[in-house]
Parts: sequence; structure tokens; C-alpha cells
Amino acid sequence: MLAQAGGLHLLDGAWYLRRTAGAAALLCNLVAFHSCALDSVAELSPAHVLARELAPPPAGLGDVLAFCDMTTSRCGRAVRVIDRLAEICARYGPGRPVITSIIRLRAS
Repeated sequence: MLAQAGGLHLLDGAWYLRRTAGAAALLCNLVAFHSCALDSVAELSPAHVLARELAPPPAGLGDVLAFCDMTTSRCGRAVRVIDRLAEICARYGPGRPVITSIIRLRAS
């Protein structure tokens, strides 16, 4: 059973879907691993939670979800990836794990 991650939205979302909504494992896995989630999780060191309780979705499906996530605003409008990343950075602010992850991924 997933432990609540206390503010880490990818794990909290997967936990909620599994525990409260009884969602299928594939949906929970997609939520937990969306858009390079493992990098964000590595920043907080609960990566073992994902490895122990969830499986990455099939590569193609995960890629499609990442594309949709990075090209759609929080309001559901189509956006450029660079604009989406800027919005995420502005919303979370410096020093947050998701920002550190974005910076690391952009450098690679």
C-alpha cells in the first residue's frame, strides 16, 4: 500500500487514486511516474517508495503523457514546452525539487 507522501503530488496523486478511488494499477503508475517524476523524487529520497510499490508505465505511454503534460497549461490550453516549464518554475519557486529536476534535465 502506498504511503502518503506528504505534498509530493505525484505520489500523493497515485496514493489517492489507488486507496480512495480504487483506480487501476496502470493509471496509478502513470500518475506516479509522469513527466520525469523519478528525478523529482530522487531529490527527496523517497525513490524507494516508487520502486517498491509502483512500476513505470510502458515507455510509449509514459512518453505520450509527458508530451501532453508539457504542452498543456494548468487551464487546459495548448502551450509551448518552454512556456510550460517557465510556468512550473514560477509556480514552485527556486530550490524546490521539481525545479532542481527541470534544471538538471535541461542541462543533459
